[in-house]
Amino acid sequence: MLPSFYGLPNEDPLTHIKDIFNAVSSFPLTGVTEDQLRMRVFPYTLKDKAKYWLNSLKPGSLTTWGAIQRKFLEKYFSTQKTDMLRDKILLFAQQDDESFCEAWERFNGLLNQCPHHGIPLKLRMRMFHKGLTPSSHNIVTNFAGGSYKTKTPEETYELFEAIAMETQHTDTRGKRIVGGSNDSSGVQISKLEQKLDALLALSSRNPSKEVCSICETHDHPTISCPLGAAYPEFVQEQAKLVNSYNRGPINDPYSQSYNPENEDEEETTAVEGERPKTSQSAPKAKSDSRNPIHSNCIKEMTNLSLHMESSSST
Repeated sequence: MLPSFYGLPNEDPLTHIKDIFNAVSSFPLTGVTEDQLRMRVFPYTLKDKAKYWLNSLKPGSLTTWGAIQRKFLEKYFSTQKTDMLRDKILLFAQQDDESFCEAWERFNGLLNQCPHHGIPLKLRMRMFHKGLTPSSHNIVTNFAGGSYKTKTPEETYELFEAIAMETQHTDTRGKRIVGGSNDSSGVQISKLEQKLDALLALSSRNPSKEVCSICETHDHPTISCPLGAAYPEFVQEQAKLVNSYNRGPINDPYSQSYNPENEDEEETTAVEGERPKTSQSAPKAKSDSRNPIHSNCIKEMTNLSLHMESSSST
């Protein structure tokens, strides 16, 4: 089944691209490449405003899958998010408690989150090497047999890949300085306070209402959104989901659970306007303000404070 993209503000264009990759990978290839198949499939995955955007482009302006992907992400991937991820790539720095392999994986993860970053391979390799710790610099020098700068960007990439593979099972990371017992106790108390604040917020929160998927407000459901005219296919799909949810089970005479008496009850209900009787559900447990999670948090804080008092007195 092909994914759908409507051009809504809360949709993730990168996830849509990945879903197309996953869908096409399961199709049989008959005389075409995967990229050619993605190009053929892509227009059928766009709906409403997204389809209008594609049709507004100059015919023949997108001739490769890479060009389609870049154009699509430039349109629907926010500029702020693109700038943020590009800055993280250019200002990349290995953390003190991070191994070379973990740093390399994190750097490539940033690149995958922003495939339209537009940063050349040579600059990417230079930025990664510049952000490494001194110990990782030594590892690169040893593996390269000298300075890595004499290598091409492609050779540098292969070098970093090989180092990551060789060092993934070795512990060559730096160690953070761990504070005293008072510092660790303070961190634990802070975490417990965060737990209590979150629980109190949950207990005092009003019952959640349906959020409109188009304008992201609680004022109305999605199918009643005043902006729904711009997304007719999406609203129609949501209406079908609501109707299928409210319809309930159908009394199919060929199903194993078919009961002919149900038909008589339905006819009586339709004529007399009575509500069919349903089995009474189990009574809900009474809500107790002294939530067990609350109690556990309070106990942890109490034990922690007693521990701190005893340690300070000794």
